[in-house]
Amino acid sequence: MDGLADEFVAINNAVTDYGHQLGLKVWTHNCRGNYASRHAAGGSYAAIAQKFLHDQHYDRFFLEWDDDRAGSIEALKALQDRPNVEVVLGALSSKTSTLDDEDRVLRLLDKASAILGKNRLYLSHQCGFASCDGGNELTAAQQWAKIDQGQRIAAKYWLTPRFNGQPTRTTAP
Repeated sequence: MDGLADEFVAINNAVTDYGHQLGLKVWTHNCRGNYASRHAAGGSYAAIAQKFLHDQHYDRFFLEWDDDRAGSIEALKALQDRPNVEVVLGALSSKTSTLDDEDRVLRLLDKASAILGKNRLYLSHQCGFASCDGGNELTAAQQWAKIDQGQRIAAKYWLTPRFNGQPTRTTAP
């Protein structure tokens, strides 16, 4: 199984490296499934952190951390020696109709920034609201409420000096 994983990493890196030669930034999204408000994959990022995060040459990773399936945020340690890599934490859910637990999201951002630094992080929903033909089981009003909540959390985190005592951005990511 490791041989196959190494082969896929090599293929991805060849494509990514070619993109870099063209002057492109190359990003990837690790989709854990988002079909009609349901997920398809589980398992901790820790199990794949070395090969998926560290060994691949992507410039930015979009990772889904909207629930406990992703495991500990400690998996981000695989990127500590890659200072130019950024992470978009999909800590908000686009699958559920209820708003996310703001304190949970802020705690996750704090833990992630202790590992990578605040300037390498972004906040997002774990996936789009219409990842399939039928979309998710949310109304348009619920989707907008979730987007508004994400904007408020991002502004609070990146624009409020209380978080980690780190310098703040002048605009939310």
